[in-house]
Amino acid sequence: FDGSGTAGNPYLDPVHSDNIDLSYEWYYADASMFSFALFYKDIDSTIFLGNEQVPLEVGDELFLVRTYDNFPGTKIKGIEANLVHAFDNLPGLFSYTGLILNYTYTDENSDLVDQEGDQIDRRRLSSDSYNAIAYYDDGRFSLRLAYNWRGKFVRRENVNLGFARPEFLPEYEKARGQLDLSANYTFSPRLKVYFTAVNLNDSKTERFMKHEELVNYISFAGRRYTLGLTYRLGMN
Repeated sequence: FDGSGTAGNPYLDPVHSDNIDLSYEWYYADASMFSFALFYKDIDSTIFLGNEQVPLEVGDELFLVRTYDNFPGTKIKGIEANLVHAFDNLPGLFSYTGLILNYTYTDENSDLVDQEGDQIDRRRLSSDSYNAIAYYDDGRFSLRLAYNWRGKFVRRENVNLGFARPEFLPEYEKARGQLDLSANYTFSPRLKVYFTAVNLNDSKTERFMKHEELVNYISFAGRRYTLGLTYRLGMN
């Protein structure tokens, strides 16, 4: 062979999904609501870079490449609950505060398995995830504190355990929560000052090859702060 690499596949089949969704929404106040949903998805296939190497002729040269293919699909069912509540019945400054809560749970039955015979879940799908947001907004000054958490999930379905080795395992990203803060102050229709603080809890990103002992990636992004202003031109 003249070389190796990866190649696209123009003969891929489209991914089809049959979905059933049932939802309930209750608007119990002018700026408050509760919703609950059930969902079911039957996805016939998934597409990713396979681990089998095939010959590919390019001009007068022959390469050994990995290419994308259709692999077995999955069935997903789950629930989602949301709550948006404004405390506009409270006195004074508290009337500008509120909460936003969200929780999602999924249960999966995948036909895709790894080399050890275990199920590979849908890419980037966590079984549990939730968001919790507390806010203040009086029209001029706004403050928002948000915590987002999700359980572990598959990031890549097939990752080689070493150069030219025949073993492949799915790559997972560990469960992780992140706390963010944002604030805005409007001085005039033209001028606004904003501040953001990302990852206040200093959480890290960790990835592993199915088994947590097989660490593949660790990233300490740290806390990030931004202070800036926006000014609009051309307003009357």
